Amino acid sequence: MSVFKILLFTALFFPSVPVLAGGFSLSSDTLHTSTEQKTDHWLALDKALHVTGSMMFMSALSIHLRRRVGFSQNKALRFGFGFTFALGAVKEIWDDSKPDNRFSYKDLTANLIGACIGAFLVSRD
Repeated sequence: MSVFKILLFTALFFPSVPVLAGGFSLSSDTLHTSTEQKTDHWLALDKALHVTGSMMFMSALSIHLRRRVGFSQNKALRFGFGFTFALGAVKEIWDDSKPDNRFSYKDLTANLIGACIGAFLVSRD
């Protein structure tokens, strides 16, 4: 599956999902008020953004590594998955350092799910 198809799929099924270059979603403080941030629901827009961002980043990085850098498919998938998950963990640690935010295991789990979906999509290519 090409990067274009992945981006098109995301745009069609998640038209209101704002993502930054690199695939990670806008910080949650732009999506919620301070009272909403205190609750961390599993079924929330923030989780959909984490899943989608990680899926897109994982897919794009793995495809790039395979096509442009020359990695084997397995090596590109492993590296892309590990890097995507590590980047999500670093973002959560950074969120924890901000006074109005916190580390969220649910966000980290959503990143993991997105990376798994991205790996599945890329492995079918």
